[in-house]
Amino acid sequence: MKKFILIHLWLLIALCATGQRDALYYQYLYNYHVLNPAFTGIQERPIFTLTDRYQWVGLSGAPNTITCSGQALLAKGKIGLGGYIYMDRLGPAIDFGIVTTYAYILELAEGKLSMGLQFGFKQTRIDWQQLEMENMDDYYLIVQPQPLWLPDANFGLYYYTPYFFAGLSTKHLFDKYFSSLYNDGTNESIIFDQNIFLYTGGFIKIKNTVLKPSVLVKYWGSNEWGIDINTALKLNNLIWVGASYRTNTRSVVLLTELRVSSRLKIGYTFDSYLGDIGNYNIGSHEIKLSWDKQTKKKSSVPLYF
Repeated sequence: MKKFILIHLWLLIALCATGQRDALYYQYLYNYHVLNPAFTGIQERPIFTLTDRYQWVGLSGAPNTITCSGQALLAKGKIGLGGYIYMDRLGPAIDFGIVTTYAYILELAEGKLSMGLQFGFKQTRIDWQQLEMENMDDYYLIVQPQPLWLPDANFGLYYYTPYFFAGLSTKHLFDKYFSSLYNDGTNESIIFDQNIFLYTGGFIKIKNTVLKPSVLVKYWGSNEWGIDINTALKLNNLIWVGASYRTNTRSVVLLTELRVSSRLKIGYTFDSYLGDIGNYNIGSHEIKLSWDKQTKKKSSVPLYF
């Protein structure tokens, strides 16, 4: 019982403290749209993606995140439109979000520069029945404040050529301002730092094979940061296989994506943890389904996705 209580207290602290908030996928290697709004439309075809990430399998109250996204390129290749909805469950807390995305793409001498904005609303609900507290007179257990729909905004830049890409994005631009809406008379409010992502890498093409090394640097504020070191290999325009190492969770990742038909792709990712938490779970699993409409038009800047 003590372990059960401690786990739920830890999960509640993770929800209510300043720091990391967003779920971090590994399928961003093939669909960077969720992390950076500037990625919207650059694949130059309508794409719809469903991702389900189940983290720390076997651990009570472990995170589970489901995201459904879509994007397309309009206005003769200059404007990307899209959006996504998500549900992120973490112990007794469930985050819901609805986000719309806009990107404007500029033609440059060597490549293209995309500038993107995201705007939407998010809500955090708490299942109070899941909490077992030693002090049942706790203010929040008695009042059980109702969730609010809060505005959310993100911004990103993405530069790419046939063989190089670099993206910079920041999420929750106005969280510290909007968090004041949560104030319930205790003179305390929920505040989250802005999340910053820097993603860069390249493509090395050898006949029918494409090698894609990349690095993602993440910063959550309060000196909290981490790095993903990735490498992926595309074979015959049919299958991706890759591996990655995530420093902040000390996890080794194996991932793959298979084109099942001309329009359907399936991706799977498995995380294995090297730290102490690895003794209490059997890894994390991530599944992705993606539908895209192939077009005959060739891009002026070919991308290997």
